[in-house]
Amino acid sequence: MTAALWEAYGGVCAYLAIYFEYVTGAASTDHVVAKSQERSLAYEWSNYRLASLAMNRKKGIHEVLDPCELEDDSFFINFLDGEIYPNPEKNEDYRSRCQRTIDVLQLNDAPCKRMRLEHFQAFAEGNVSMAYLKRGSPFVYQEVIRQKLP
Repeated sequence: MTAALWEAYGGVCAYLAIYFEYVTGAASTDHVVAKSQERSLAYEWSNYRLASLAMNRKKGIHEVLDPCELEDDSFFINFLDGEIYPNPEKNEDYRSRCQRTIDVLQLNDAPCKRMRLEHFQAFAEGNVSMAYLKRGSPFVYQEVIRQKLP
């Protein structure tokens, strides 16, 4: 099943928004609603998300925003330090849920911030094309466009 999910997601982790090769063994099937919370959804395709193994472990049974149902521009990236943060123009409740997702998944830990900065730097230095960035790091790609960066 994970192979089919990896294909459906184009190899992009739903939580990190980065491409990873299936051969690494890092692909896992996350249940948006944990099996322990709602057994009837355990085998529902609509409850599955492709997640890197690390993100799936961090999420565990915690409730986070469903990456497939995010509002547009829910998160922004600060390209000075790689940190992500909720869009300040969203309502307070939604921003709070965004921040909880960041905290639970530890999306602002040093390795995650470094990864985003490395992807951005590779693009900014001309080492990867916009098309490559779009496939390999879709969130960074989206932010480059939103921030109108060269």
